Amino acid sequence: MGKKQDLIMRIVLDTNIICADFLMKGNAFRIFLSGVPRVGVTVYIPEVVVDEVLNKYKQALLEAVRSFDNVSKLWHRITENKLKLFEEALDIENQISWYREYLQEKIKNIGAKVVAYPDISHKEMVRRSLEGKPPFRSDGKGYRDSIIWQSILTLCSKDKGKIYFVTNNSRDFGEGPQLQNDLAQDLVRGGHPVDNVTVVSSLEKLNSELILPHLKRLDDMIDRFSRDAVSEFSLQGWVESNLKDELNDQEWGSSLLGIDPSHAHARVRINRIISVEVDDVRQLQSGDILLAATTGLEMEVDIDGDPEKYYQYDDVQAFWGAEPTDNSSALVPVTGKIAFTIMLEKKSLDVLSVEIDNIDSDFVTIQVNSHIRKPA
Repeated sequence: MGKKQDLIMRIVLDTNIICADFLMKGNAFRIFLSGVPRVGVTVYIPEVVVDEVLNKYKQALLEAVRSFDNVSKLWHRITENKLKLFEEALDIENQISWYREYLQEKIKNIGAKVVAYPDISHKEMVRRSLEGKPPFRSDGKGYRDSIIWQSILTLCSKDKGKIYFVTNNSRDFGEGPQLQNDLAQDLVRGGHPVDNVTVVSSLEKLNSELILPHLKRLDDMIDRFSRDAVSEFSLQGWVESNLKDELNDQEWGSSLLGIDPSHAHARVRINRIISVEVDDVRQLQSGDILLAATTGLEMEVDIDGDPEKYYQYDDVQAFWGAEPTDNSSALVPVTGKIAFTIMLEKKSLDVLSVEIDNIDSDFVTIQVNSHIRKPA
């Protein structure tokens, strides 16, 4: 019995991981949700994370309504016409109720378990707060993160075996794979090995370690996609027709130039496709197809003129020969390679989701996700 317990693996998801993809329909979650049953791990979500995700979802809805309201006012000002939303689209509480059920169904479908709020006294939590014991900070912030940590300690006490804690909160929990030192000492004081909990900074990294190695490689499909011999889906055609929109929808224009996306708005134009190479093709447990590819491109990036940001940010000034006006733009030629992954529906090969993994341009190299490649 002891040997079986030693093999137990558990995954705990933090709030920021779910909030990065509320509907869990991006590549990372599709791979994760499909692969979890195959690798024999159990997923745990602290109850405080569920509550926090619902609150973050509400905040995102309110922000979307505010953004629409601003656009609507601008539209009315320049056209004297009003944009109208369906009334139900503004029913925030109804949308939150829908999402609560949606989230509960997702949790149920993967057999995940919700970890109840930990049985820890207010006095103990106040003591940890006053002492600034992580995840509490010196200013007293970090209550919800501390509840998450106590939930993980509760899991450690119930079963032996490794816990992968997926969080991008490196400041409070550690860069990974090791925990922040004070948290590691909590494990030791509880009689647990210091490596009992491993911090993983993204769902993509967890997939690379636990799930992608188990996915079936489709060598025949690698060959067929490479020859553009799949009637249902043309990789070359998708790059020609859709990649530009993906880059712009995900706001990669500024990043291609090494500009912080918050410093300038920019759009990408593709002038010439130099190459398209298939790097790997895998099949998920669900049957859906994961297609990884790299394309070489000659592009232009059009940076919108904004005098205020021109004076505020050096990385924006570098691409302007003179002070911009509100109606001007800078057009910058860029050559580079973009690695991306497409999820295709198992039967129709319709595109389900797309992720930009790596960018290597004249100005910058960015690695966003682990990009799968067939061994040479």
